[in-house]
Parts: sequence; structure tokens; C-alpha cells
Amino acid sequence: MGAYGLSASDTTKVYDPNELVDFKQAIVNQFTWSCRASLPFISLFSDREHAENWGRKEPWRGHKGLSDDWSLLVIDTTKLKNRNPFFKLSDWLEELDLDLPVRASQQIRGAFLCLHHIPIEAIIEKSSPGEVKAVEFIFTIYKNWLLIDSRSKRET
Repeated sequence: MGAYGLSASDTTKVYDPNELVDFKQAIVNQFTWSCRASLPFISLFSDREHAENWGRKEPWRGHKGLSDDWSLLVIDTTKLKNRNPFFKLSDWLEELDLDLPVRASQQIRGAFLCLHHIPIEAIIEKSSPGEVKAVEFIFTIYKNWLLIDSRSKRET
């Protein structure tokens, strides 16, 4: 993340109506983990729990092991509406008849794409991998505590 927010790897590409095939391929490439092409999109999750789980697993690293070189950012999308093209993947999937990789199927319902940039003022929260993992640990303990507590209440 730079001083101005987030930028896609390609911040200049704009698709003309006659470039529909290229536009469709760019969306498919965005959700193809092995693709390392420079693309104009930034992918977003609409479900925080899904984003946290995805971050903890680091699937983009393949078989390299975990690295903790990521951050979870919460974006205020109302700050994108009038500045950056922003769209829901499932809408484009149907309209453009996209064929996304099978591994991306779990992302479709809650995925959004933003073209080129996310301004820094739209980023309202940043969590390190350690913070995300600590929340999972606290939630697990709390959930287990509730389970123990509920058993003890039933037994008395």
C-alpha cells in the first residue's frame, strides 16, 4: 500500500467496447492464481470472515509455506462510487458468460473488482496477519468458553 492507497499492477488500461474479449480474459486472469500478468483490477471480498480465512491460508503462495507478508484492509466502498469503476463479479459473470477457474468458484458470490486504484481515504482499517490470527484465537477460546458454560448450565 502506497501513500495514495492501493494500485493495481496496471493503472493505465481502460477497455473500449470493442475489446470485450480482452476485458473478459482480464477478469478470468484476475481469478487465476497462476496468472502473473499485469492487470488493472484490485479484488475485494464482501465477507470479512472469508477474507480473514483466505488470508490465514495464503493460497496465493502455492506450496511455498506461510509468510505473513499481507495485510487485511477494510474498504469503505462508498468512497469508491464516484471515483473508481467498481463492480460485483457475479453481475459480470452472468452478463459476460465468464468461465472462471474452478478454484475461484468460492469467491464469486462476494467478490468485487475495482479498476486501477483505491484511495487511501477509503481504507478505514488495517490488520496485520498477527492481528487477524489473534482474533481467530480469541474467538476460538470465547466460543469454547461459551460451550463449556452452556454445558455447566444444563447440568445444574
